[in-house]
Amino acid sequence: MTRWSVFPLLLVACVASTPVTEDDVITELAIQPGPGGERVADGTTALPVEVCVVDRTGRDPALGAVLRASAGRWLATDAADGLSITVPLTRSCEQRMLVPPTDTGPLAVIATVGGFSRSATETLVAARIDRVRLGATGVLSATDASMLTVTASLDVVPAGVVAAPSKGTGVALHADVEPIGAVGYLADSELTITTGNVVTTTFFASPAVTRVTFTATAEAAGRAPLASGPLQIAR
Repeated sequence: MTRWSVFPLLLVACVASTPVTEDDVITELAIQPGPGGERVADGTTALPVEVCVVDRTGRDPALGAVLRASAGRWLATDAADGLSITVPLTRSCEQRMLVPPTDTGPLAVIATVGGFSRSATETLVAARIDRVRLGATGVLSATDASMLTVTASLDVVPAGVVAAPSKGTGVALHADVEPIGAVGYLADSELTITTGNVVTTTFFASPAVTRVTFTATAEAAGRAPLASGPLQIAR
C-alpha cells in the first residue's frame, strides 16, 4: 500500500516504512570541468556546478538549494565570504558557476535541500604555464659590488583569459657570468609561487663581472616545464 507524506519542501511518494534519503531528494550534484576539459586551480576559469532534485508534480515552486564550496567563490553569491549561494530550484536541475582557488587538490561542494545534504568532490589540477618572462633592475659596476633585482613572471592564458599560476608552482633561476672566473650568484635559485604570478630574487656580482645572462624554468605539478628566453645584462 502506498501513502503520500508531505515533506516540507517536496511532495514525495513513498512506501510505508521506507525513509526518505538525500538520494531521493538531491538526485545529482556535480562539479563539472571548465572549457578546456579540466578543473584547473587558476583562480579565474569558472567551473559549472550542477544540482538536480527529484522532479515530481506538486513540487514546491519556492524550493531552494544552498550550495557551499570548500574554497573559491561563486560568481553570484549571497554570503560575505563568497563560499555559499542560495539557488532557487525553478526546474529539476540548476547550474551555477564557481571560480576555483589557486590551490591544487580536492575541491568540495555541499548541497542542502530542506535538511537533506549531498556532497561532491573533485581534484583541481595545476594551471599550465604559457609563458615565462624575465626582468631585472640595477646595473653592473666596474668599481663596486653590484646587486640586481631579478623577477620571473608566469603567464597563464586559458582561452585568452589572463589567469594565475597555481600555488606551489616552482621556478628555477640560473645565472651565467662573464668572464670565466668572475664571481656572481643568485640569493635564491629555487623559488615557489605563493600568491600572484611573480617571484623575485637578488643577484650579487663582483666588480669583475662584465655580463650576466639569466634564464628561468617554471614547472607546475603534472605539467611539462617551460623555459624563458635569456635575459642579458652587461656593463
